[in-house]
Amino acid sequence: MYEKDENLNKEQTGTNEETKAVFNTAPEEAHSAEQGKEDFILPPQGRYTCYSDGSSKNISAASRPMYSPNGAPYGYAHSTTAPKPQKSILGVVLASVGITLLICALVWGVVVYGPKLLSADKNSTNGGEESAVAAQSGVEKLNGADYESIPEIVTINPTPEEGYDSLVDLYNKCAPSCVTIKSTVEYNNGFYTQEGVSLGSGFVIEGKDPKTEKTGFYIITNHHVIEDAKSIDVKFYDDSTYTATLIGSDEMTDIAVLSIEKTDLVPLQFGDSDSLMVGQWVVAIGTPSDEEFAGTMSYGIISGVNRDLQITNSYGSVVKTMTVIQTTATLNPGNSGGPLIDMSGQVVGINAMKLSESYESMGFALPASSAKNIINSLIAFGEVVDRTDSFVVGSAKLGITGATVSDDIKDDYRLGEDCPDGVLVTNVSRGTAVYEAGLSIYDVITEFDGKEIKTIEELQAAIKEAGAGKKVVLKFYRPGRLKEEGDYHTISFVLDYAN
Repeated sequence: MYEKDENLNKEQTGTNEETKAVFNTAPEEAHSAEQGKEDFILPPQGRYTCYSDGSSKNISAASRPMYSPNGAPYGYAHSTTAPKPQKSILGVVLASVGITLLICALVWGVVVYGPKLLSADKNSTNGGEESAVAAQSGVEKLNGADYESIPEIVTINPTPEEGYDSLVDLYNKCAPSCVTIKSTVEYNNGFYTQEGVSLGSGFVIEGKDPKTEKTGFYIITNHHVIEDAKSIDVKFYDDSTYTATLIGSDEMTDIAVLSIEKTDLVPLQFGDSDSLMVGQWVVAIGTPSDEEFAGTMSYGIISGVNRDLQITNSYGSVVKTMTVIQTTATLNPGNSGGPLIDMSGQVVGINAMKLSESYESMGFALPASSAKNIINSLIAFGEVVDRTDSFVVGSAKLGITGATVSDDIKDDYRLGEDCPDGVLVTNVSRGTAVYEAGLSIYDVITEFDGKEIKTIEELQAAIKEAGAGKKVVLKFYRPGRLKEEGDYHTISFVLDYAN
């Protein structure tokens, strides 16, 4: 099976016996024909492998890339050395000129870009162990200094003002702080790329840096309102419009923070959403459906607190579970990102969604007390660096295909007797956190986040328990190439969000 057909050799190489020997004879220091046949490893002919989400897929040997644990191809390849080409004077002259120009270009690049690269390197992370702090698209940080923890820039007002008896007075107090968000986005309609507008709502808040005592104004909205936006406009109800800059955005909690060049803003205050009670009156202000309805106020009650709402993707898989506020205040497309306000004029929630068109009076908002920590992290760092609140638990993905190590797996993949129990990695998705951390195909996962792993089911349970956004430690065994012994490695990374 592994020997080349003699007639095929004659067609490819002719009758020249010397040339024929090149294709059929391996170097002595490699392997003999019999030994080569023994060590020539083939992947299994067919294997059902399990994904981290519980599904399985049959991968045949014909379609599987033939790679060894360390990337070298299975078997051995032999080649001959081609005769060296003769050098010409013209070629030497051209090569010398090219080398001289290359050296000049390198020197110029070091002089011009060297200081910038050195400066950027100071802000880079080491070895993939820590996630990099996201740049803020030209917007300076509020303080310019690093924090050891998330600062209390935006706070919850512990002593709310006296409540409003009139909805008219409540609206007049809050409406100047509410805005319409218009995001210009590009999308492909199947034939060509064109521009569209994403419409949403938002509101103004005020934050004070605890170190520098510097105060800034920010506009809160939903992440999905400004996602992939080329430009973002903020329009107040008096028709004044400003170009916004994105400070930070978080897909998991669906929260985004913007800023505009306007200093005389009227902010709203966050109220304590943890103290909300069913039956309490609230209002929602925003821009439902169309820009011509900007400034619409609807009212209702708190109809539920601490509702665990499962969010699914287009395939019906649960990607996250959100603990939200349920309200009868009417919410429609366009209300996303607007404030849910109690009768004291404080924001107790960020309007996020309506359950579906099939349900009436079932709107949901992100609780202000929980969203505050996310907003503070976005303002200070441009991203969420520590999820201290569990009001959103994202389904995690590891981004691998694997199978439980068994005797058959050991034989099929020639893992050796010293290979431990665990999960053999047969594929790693590029761009995932575990891929960037260094996990490779044919590694055997033996420990995940402090838990011993012996089966694919145990790995799935550990991933689900950890949840997306959590930094975990993974230990794996990497088989040695050919006759070499394998060794253990430990990596850490932040679990990816399943979308």
